[in-house]
Amino acid sequence: MDTTSQTVLSHFPAPYNQSVELLRESSETPRVCALDPIRAVKPNPGRWLGWWHLTSLDAPTVAVVWCEALARIVHVVLPLWVPLALGLGTWGIYLGDRLMDAKRALAPLRERHWFHWRHRAVLVPLAAISLIAAVALVLREMPPAIRQRNSVLALAALVYFSAIHTRRSTAKTASVGWRRLFTKETFVGLIFALVCAAPAATRSGHGWAMLIAPVSSCFLLAWLNCWLIEHWDSGVSIGICLPLALATFTLCAALLAFTLNAVVAAFFLASTSLSAVLLAGLGRYRCHFNALLLRATADLVLLTPLLIFLLRVP
Repeated sequence: MDTTSQTVLSHFPAPYNQSVELLRESSETPRVCALDPIRAVKPNPGRWLGWWHLTSLDAPTVAVVWCEALARIVHVVLPLWVPLALGLGTWGIYLGDRLMDAKRALAPLRERHWFHWRHRAVLVPLAAISLIAAVALVLREMPPAIRQRNSVLALAALVYFSAIHTRRSTAKTASVGWRRLFTKETFVGLIFALVCAAPAATRSGHGWAMLIAPVSSCFLLAWLNCWLIEHWDSGVSIGICLPLALATFTLCAALLAFTLNAVVAAFFLASTSLSAVLLAGLGRYRCHFNALLLRATADLVLLTPLLIFLLRVP
């Protein structure tokens, strides 16, 4: 993106001007990794992976894949409207989240914020249409009993979305005492995992019993993904020990599930272990990626449960 032609406009909102300055600084001063003196590659948002991330399609893609894979574990066939509503709802929420972040500009803006703010005339209506369509599908197709149980998760997501955009910064509240546990990454990972698992759990005769280990791995993986990206965006290196620890934990859980003849659950846990290993690899060689490609790839590696369908695991 050519930032030399961009100018700070006094009549534009703060996010536009701040993003111009940040893009100008990044173009004039190449970022160098603290661990490896290899300059970052110039961003190329024209690549499909970059656009997949910039348009916020990464989160709904992961949500739909995880939802279908978790349903396969409990041998539930989801109707088409379920992944469709989940994908539309997730997309609408992520579009709204990034647009609100860009509007308030309380933190340094990234490429995704700049993209959303610049194209807000298109993305705001798309977010509204996506959310309305998702709600319409739920109200029309979901049985009332299941709708009541899932309303708890919807309420939790609404509370989180409202709290994260209040004037009080969550970073400040999370830095005091026990509140360190209740960070943005923790809430995102927990809600994301539970929402993905809810369709399978509510339609299975076993409920949540068979999904405890897979959902736990989803939560930890989603949290790790958010946590790593937050540190990478800040230019902080945190090593690879934590991703490898998660990979070891989920691999042991996969072996245990395999001995209990839970084949699909074992493959799912093994796939999340692979995702954790790939995140560790990204952390190790992150200096070879520009910020946009690194973040998009970190979301791409969460799609490893697709192996369940590609390998036709029974």
